[in-house]
Amino acid sequence: MTIPVSNEGGNPTGHAWLRRELNLAVPPPAVESYVVAAARRTEVRGRRVVEQYPRQYATEESIVAHIRFALRHEPIDLGVLVATFNAIEADLEAWVRAEPTGAFSRRTWFFYETFTGRMLDPSLPDTPRAFQTRLQPARRHLSGFGSDSPRPAELR
Repeated sequence: MTIPVSNEGGNPTGHAWLRRELNLAVPPPAVESYVVAAARRTEVRGRRVVEQYPRQYATEESIVAHIRFALRHEPIDLGVLVATFNAIEADLEAWVRAEPTGAFSRRTWFFYETFTGRMLDPSLPDTPRAFQTRLQPARRHLSGFGSDSPRPAELR
């Protein structure tokens, strides 16, 4: 896979890519990530943070790949995620079916059903307790005590 990398700030990835490619009408994320032809670097620009990642962090040009990157490497930006969920759906169902026990697919599934009020596919099986994971990594987010949910979101 060849990923083009520009020398002018790099190629957006994660939340920044989703916002640009889906033309989302939301404010830019507080942390924007780019793939650059250089070493890993963090720049603080006023109230914003620019994360630069070397080429080995480049992902394929797909919505799922950039959601996975965002959940793995960036603080969660619910504005961008919810706007993304309102713009797409089929990609998420295919991802959850392909990776039903994957931490990032299940987090996305939970966020999707919680914030859109829609279920992906009622026939998707509940998550076995052994595969449940924290919704937000404690090292990046303040969070309280949680509760387990066999379905990513209980919709009633």
